[in-house]
Amino acid sequence: MLTSFGQATISAAVGSITDELTVTVVWPPVTRVVFANDSLGAFIGDTISEWLFVLNSDGNWATNASLTYSSSAPRIATVDGANPSGCPVATCTFEPRIAAVGEGRAVITVTAERISDSLLVIVAHR
Repeated sequence: MLTSFGQATISAAVGSITDELTVTVVWPPVTRVVFANDSLGAFIGDTISEWLFVLNSDGNWATNASLTYSSSAPRIATVDGANPSGCPVATCTFEPRIAAVGEGRAVITVTAERISDSLLVIVAHR
């Protein structure tokens, strides 16, 4: 079972004969990044968690993926500090918290290994 990535050297010896083998383990690449919904509505001041699927080529959670977020209109909606950009999935949540800060429309985009998905956020006054 893959639990980590990196390099290891395996050594063997029989009498005075020795040999080494260097093994490199890499994570399966991210193949899907998908918000659970296409859009969400919020009121100014709301903070909403939105489920996010990040899968690797084996069809498993890509727990090694580094996620980055952007907003097309940060004065309307943004991802709050609970899940900062570049936060590995293994140490963060799969539920980025969207902060509604002004009236209008914004598109939140999440990216992992050049695979992206977007979420339309519509923010209104109460």
